[in-house]
Amino acid sequence: MKKIAYLLLAAVALCSCSRESDLKKSIFIPDSDDSRLPAYTEWGYNTFGAYLDREVFIYNDNALPFKAIAYSTTTELQFNGEIYEEFHSNDEKVSLIVKTSSILLKNAEDFSLLNGKSYQLNDPSFQVYLERNGVRTKLSVGQGVLTFQRVQKIFIDRKYTEMILSGYFELSAMQNGSLISISDGRFDVGLKNGYNFTYQPI
Repeated sequence: MKKIAYLLLAAVALCSCSRESDLKKSIFIPDSDDSRLPAYTEWGYNTFGAYLDREVFIYNDNALPFKAIAYSTTTELQFNGEIYEEFHSNDEKVSLIVKTSSILLKNAEDFSLLNGKSYQLNDPSFQVYLERNGVRTKLSVGQGVLTFQRVQKIFIDRKYTEMILSGYFELSAMQNGSLISISDGRFDVGLKNGYNFTYQPI
């Protein structure tokens, strides 16, 4: 019994030591309905996924899946990924960008204030953009919602290390005269000051 206890403690210690670099990795747990999408989780797996019309828009391993840039009057949230291709024949880079004056933060820890909150993306204080292969276009959102289902502070050895943001998003919008929809969006991402969060007081 003691051996088992020691092994468990060693495993926890190893996990704790590796946690510092977890923001550089993603852990994919497939959704039970569509294995191309990540399941909804709240463990900081650094994943997101959604349907962009009928295509799968998902994080990739070449870019940080989530970034937040805060300014004195606005905050910009970025979901960076690609259109899913089974054999990576396309690899079209896609980002969903949400800019808002309704969320004003100065550090990653301030995201704890968003725990359990939902935001309507057609509110005038929100601007939504879709960027495909470096070309950014503004969306005219008819309906849409961004929900921070759970926001957690992660501590290792009683020392704060990062935030975990988990939730959902969806929208329908006009883009260059065409209707597009993003549906079944889910995210589970880590956030850390100086890594994928920055504050620019301008």
